[in-house]
Amino acid sequence: MAVVITFMACGMRGRLSALVCVAVLHQTVSIDSPVIGVMAQPALAPGQQYLAASYVKFVEMAGGRAVPLSYAMDNATSLALYGQLNGVLFPGGASALPDAARAAVAYSEAAARRGEVFPVWGTCLGFEWLMEIVGGPGVVTPGFNASNVSLPLALTPAAATSKMYGGAAKEGLRASLASEALALNNHHMGVTPGAFRDSAALSATFDVLSTNVDGGGEPFVSSAESKTGHLFAVQWHPEKNAFEHGERDGLPFEAINHGADAVAATAALATTFVDVARRSTQTFPGRDAFLAYRCAKSDAAYPAFQEVYFFPGNWTGAVPAC
Repeated sequence: MAVVITFMACGMRGRLSALVCVAVLHQTVSIDSPVIGVMAQPALAPGQQYLAASYVKFVEMAGGRAVPLSYAMDNATSLALYGQLNGVLFPGGASALPDAARAAVAYSEAAARRGEVFPVWGTCLGFEWLMEIVGGPGVVTPGFNASNVSLPLALTPAAATSKMYGGAAKEGLRASLASEALALNNHHMGVTPGAFRDSAALSATFDVLSTNVDGGGEPFVSSAESKTGHLFAVQWHPEKNAFEHGERDGLPFEAINHGADAVAATAALATTFVDVARRSTQTFPGRDAFLAYRCAKSDAAYPAFQEVYFFPGNWTGAVPAC
């Protein structure tokens, strides 16, 4: 709990009419290590779910703690967990939009209406889930040629005032993202700027922070943030800059930038998300049993992923994964 003195109340008190000032305290909740749910996905092998460890590390590098979430959660389990977590992350991948993701966004939006905080972050596929949940079917379309390529971001004016990229302290971040190929893209689905503008729901909910152009000249939205600052969406992969180093035949498996500015961008975005989650007032009494560090990691998906967690396909999330 952080206690902040917001103003001094002063008045004349006592027989000597001394000026007495009383510090009026305003209490604000600040959770040092917020607990973030990170959603798993169906694995290629039948009967399994998986979670790339780089998303867990992304949360942990900013001081958060990660709890794996089952892709197959039903509504009751989802709501029970969301009521204890401080935020949710949707990772990249290639899976259909699950009901549990819709429930997370609904929970986040309801929290925002109550003046509370429950952020949701979406990376690549997670970006697409957020766009579809808010914008409806058809806003996310296939056919983009943006596989295994790192690009600089074409930042919009909204980026400078956003939580993700904005403020004087992130001037260097904006400069490096705009001038260096720091953003690894690996997708064939996406949202065109035109489709975004044509969607009243997307335009009312999100600000576009950056766009890019694919290998065929087709533009796509690459970063967006909700106007209330509780939904964060990146079509690119900030976690890979710091945590994915796969090689095949001695060559990088993906065109990932591992330079100092690239890793600084990873850290900055992770910190943005986790800092918002620190404002959540929710607590997770059974947290330790659910944390990702209790689970074994595997290199079976290398070189696509440095490390992954595997969970049973029939795990529903109502009990700890490991």
